[in-house]
Amino acid sequence: ISCVDNSGNHNISQTRTFTVEAPPRVDLFTPLAGSYLNSTTANYIYLPQDPLGIFNCSLYIDGAINETDDTITSNQNNSFNIPNVREGFHNSTVRCTDVFPDFNIGSSNSTNFTIDVTFPTISLNMPLNGSNTLTTVEFNFTAIDNIDNTLSCNLYIDGSLNISAISAPNATAVTRTVLGLSLGAHLWNVSCTDEASNTNSSLIYSFNTTLADLFINTTSIVFNHTNPYENDSVK
Repeated sequence: ISCVDNSGNHNISQTRTFTVEAPPRVDLFTPLAGSYLNSTTANYIYLPQDPLGIFNCSLYIDGAINETDDTITSNQNNSFNIPNVREGFHNSTVRCTDVFPDFNIGSSNSTNFTIDVTFPTISLNMPLNGSNTLTTVEFNFTAIDNIDNTLSCNLYIDGSLNISAISAPNATAVTRTVLGLSLGAHLWNVSCTDEASNTNSSLIYSFNTTLADLFINTTSIVFNHTNPYENDSVK
């Protein structure tokens, strides 16, 4: 600092050095928040930023330290590749420490994600295997998953997709009606996919569409008097 008085005399203060300390900035990019992974190996990509450099970074899964890396490239993407992450819901955070003499610690955002490697199962309820039905058929099935609340299912008849993207609540029977199936033998099955893209298919059931035991149509109606008059008896 320099100062000047009213007489024009001036002087300069002593010089002092100082350092502004700030923790590193850490951004965690993957796994994406709210994502579902169908693998027990998870790749955690993060960006540590610090003008002085990074001493080390540690990955925390569900609040516990999992791995520490001492060879960090500052201001570039780094990663932890972690195998054998258990199935279920998790959260992750990366904490980084900058270099001497500061050793300030910065933490990333916390990311929630789900590991799901189990395939859903599907039970076919109706029509029963080998049963007879009319040409209007109610297909009833139940999809069960270990994690998801709702699954996306497809109904196949005779090997062809008939109804797609059926919203099926977990462990709840779902019914879809199909009109006008041709008479004779048919096959049906259902495939379902969970949030982690695990897909499974049910068994294939057979059924046979027939006419009702008793039915009436206009060609079967015959009158014994084609030109009746008023008060005539018609049979």
